[in-house]
Amino acid sequence: MGQRQRGDRGLQETLYTSRNPTRRWLHNTRRDWVVAALRRAAAAGRPERALEIGPGAGTYLPVLAELAGTIVASDVEADFLDNAGPWQRICPAWGWCMTTSPRAPSPLPPST
Repeated sequence: MGQRQRGDRGLQETLYTSRNPTRRWLHNTRRDWVVAALRRAAAAGRPERALEIGPGAGTYLPVLAELAGTIVASDVEADFLDNAGPWQRICPAWGWCMTTSPRAPSPLPPST
C-alpha cells in the first residue's frame, strides 16, 4: 500500500460531492445508511462508548458525538487521526482518545 498524504482527507470529502453521479450517489447512500443504522442502534439509550476504526475525513464523528458519551478513534495512519483532531477541540467533553498502533494499550476499560 502506498504512503498516504494529508490530501487523502480532501479526496474522501470529495466523494460525497463528486461530479460523477454514480460515485456521489454510492457514497451518500452508504453514509445515510450508516448514520440511520447508528441512530437505530442508539435508540434504546445513549451508549457509553463508540469506537471509530479508520475515521478518515471524520464523516461519522459528529453523529457518534451526538449518540455516545465517549468516542475512541483508531487508525494506522496518524494523518487521519490528525484530521479528526479538530472534532476533539470542538467537543472537548467527548472523552476522546486516539491511537495509531494496534499494540497500543486500549483506552477502554477491560470489560468492554
